[in-house]
Amino acid sequence: MTVLSLLKKSLSTAHLDDNAKCAVALSGGGDSLALLHLLVEALGAERIYALHFNHRLRPESDQEAVWVEDVCNQLGVACTVGAWQHDNDKPLKNIQAHARKARYAFLLSQMEALSLSTLMLGHTCDDVAETFLERLSRGSGLKGLAVLPLIRTTGQFTFIRPLRDCMRIELRAYLAEKKYTWLDDPSNNNPAFKRIRWREHVQTYPDLFDTQTIAATVNALSDADNLLDELAADWQARAVKNVFAGVYTLPHNYAELRDELKIRVFTQLYTTLVPMADRPRTPKILSAISDVAQQKHIQLGAVDLYQTDECLYMAAGCFDGTRYLTWDTEKTEDLRCVRASSLPAKVRQRLFKGVDVPQSIRMRMPFWLDKKDAVKVALGGCGLELPTTCKEIDAKWRPNALHFLAT
Repeated sequence: MTVLSLLKKSLSTAHLDDNAKCAVALSGGGDSLALLHLLVEALGAERIYALHFNHRLRPESDQEAVWVEDVCNQLGVACTVGAWQHDNDKPLKNIQAHARKARYAFLLSQMEALSLSTLMLGHTCDDVAETFLERLSRGSGLKGLAVLPLIRTTGQFTFIRPLRDCMRIELRAYLAEKKYTWLDDPSNNNPAFKRIRWREHVQTYPDLFDTQTIAATVNALSDADNLLDELAADWQARAVKNVFAGVYTLPHNYAELRDELKIRVFTQLYTTLVPMADRPRTPKILSAISDVAQQKHIQLGAVDLYQTDECLYMAAGCFDGTRYLTWDTEKTEDLRCVRASSLPAKVRQRLFKGVDVPQSIRMRMPFWLDKKDAVKVALGGCGLELPTTCKEIDAKWRPNALHFLAT
């Protein structure tokens, strides 16, 4: 089966709409460039929007970004180029992880600006095998080993890897046959990175590390992973309540679930509350769920866990103790912010009249007092208007500048 046939088969499995436009993560390397050319053949240039991120980690990267734009222009594909602005704070450790985070922030922001919901990624069968081996070597669980799925949906975005069943050597052969050139990133040969060392092992001992066999194993793990996700979603639908914007409650028997289900329920809620935040690693999640029963309140990643006699609360953290954090930066000029713990008790009681939120959560919640005299509380980037206004709170209370925090 040709690489074009494999790509069309993957697109059919992904149920891509006939007229839908999609973004393509285009580095300019062999895999992503093959993906671009194949998508042009399969879908047409008018349905594709290329996104290139210049990490600015090598002197030649600016010139390469221009080259990528030229390729897109020749194909009639729209293209946007972004750059990593790290002149004064270039990371000294975990550069690949920081670069990946910056790249995805650019990709998703551009997709949102362009009203695109589907992103095509150029991962191959070789990438599946290498990522699996790397994860296996560091003791990842089932979800960590079910790597690079064909389709993954996170929030409003869907990620598709239509070359997942293609071998890297097949893509290079396709490009060579068509006389297409591509870029070679020297970091892909740098043994300082663990992933590259695994790549060398796979290439040196193909009889021990057959990529297609490993990919088949990953597919079996993915099936099991999907089944457990469905079980977790079913438990969540029956037991978890969304009582307030940005706040979920979980019954006490959540802590008694098997670890695999426990992690999946947490992950599903975490992704809903803070979709752009990095998820804590599994050991930290399990430790926090165990410890919160004694400590009553634990901050974990971008969320807060609160244990009460009735249930476990999971709330999106949007207050770092000194400053109010808002996701909607365009509105900050219209808002004043006040920490809940600085409000008089009578004011808090009036604000939360008829609202079932534990005192421990209320004390950490910041408020919006907007120009229209409405009082809103912010959780998880969402604004919920409470059943009162500034004037109705308490005529005797007059906030001064010390009550309000910088926005």
